[in-house]
Amino acid sequence: KQEAQIKPVKERAKHRQLEAPVVQAISELLAVHPKVLFAVRQNSGMASYEASTGRYAPVWFHKFLRYPEKMRMPDFIGWLTDGRPFAIEAKRPTWTRPRDDREREQAVYLETIRKIGGIGLFATSADQVAEALNFS
Repeated sequence: KQEAQIKPVKERAKHRQLEAPVVQAISELLAVHPKVLFAVRQNSGMASYEASTGRYAPVWFHKFLRYPEKMRMPDFIGWLTDGRPFAIEAKRPTWTRPRDDREREQAVYLETIRKIGGIGLFATSADQVAEALNFS
């Protein structure tokens, strides 16, 4: 007799350690900040499908072309009223630096935005975004 293999339930991080409140606060800031012409909230890879391998794979609705390094879309992109682009990747409040391929690919995107004179940053709070916008 075979018993069902039940996976243990993952414990969620405490609310203050999650990225969601940071995303929400940054969204609210970008919606009203006078230097923001418009902002787009990206949520790529949140849907998945069962691939031919039997594993689940993310659904991507964009593809980067003509860039030698792998990049990954950040949480927010947009333009400032002065015509410069910005890109912001929200992280949980305890985040300190890129630690995996996903975050390194996000860092490449943010660096690309900075290279063309825009604002590109990882942010663990809306205050960091406000500071970057106010001093730009």
